[in-house]
Amino acid sequence: NFKMESPGGLVDVTAKCNGGKVTQIRVTNVPSFAGDIGVSLEVEGIGSLTVDTAYGGDSFVVVNSEDLGLDITPDNAKQLVEVGMSITQAANEQLKFVHPTNEG
Repeated sequence: NFKMESPGGLVDVTAKCNGGKVTQIRVTNVPSFAGDIGVSLEVEGIGSLTVDTAYGGDSFVVVNSEDLGLDITPDNAKQLVEVGMSITQAANEQLKFVHPTNEG
């Protein structure tokens, strides 16, 4: 057993061993929370998106890839990264991320 430090807090890790080899790992992550559901986000070059926000060790914006007109495939990787960065920038400017139990 040990605790692993992560950006979101301490994560508990338990390893089961047999014959000198790890056979099972159990990770108890920091609590996760839904934030805003169905909020509007204006993204430059994309337009208005309906998104959800969440917290699970970090802040996340959840968007339906169909709303972007992109399939999640290796061929679209570069464009997905670029769109993701635009969404992140817009979210940081327009949305408020608040952890429900740690507002500091």
